[in-house]
Amino acid sequence: MLKKLLIVINKTNQKYSFTNTECSKDSILIQAYSSSTLPSVNLTSGQHDEGCDIPDCSGPEYYAEHHMTISGDNNTFTFWFDDYKLQYYYSQTGSYGDAQVIPGDATPSGLTKKVIFIMEDNTLLISDIV
Repeated sequence: MLKKLLIVINKTNQKYSFTNTECSKDSILIQAYSSSTLPSVNLTSGQHDEGCDIPDCSGPEYYAEHHMTISGDNNTFTFWFDDYKLQYYYSQTGSYGDAQVIPGDATPSGLTKKVIFIMEDNTLLISDIV
């Protein structure tokens, strides 16, 4: 099941860096918003200009090599798709064990392109791109 992250929307005034443990070529800088009413839209084209593959991770033994990271000066998120539970998860401590489901409108099945939102309240939101 291929899940591609195509866009990161930053609704904060903080810059972030984006990395993927599965592919160093996916790394990008995520810009801060221009104003509180104009979020920053950042394309994650990936190594083949088709988006970044969201890593599958179904246990702590896979976590170190199978997640994405969005890190800033004041906040860091790691996230992945749990291919056993069929949910998207994120952690703010860099640990698989305290992860929570990423809320939003994202289907876990089929080839789908996703957008991740970095919200003002220091949470993530995920949605399909239709």
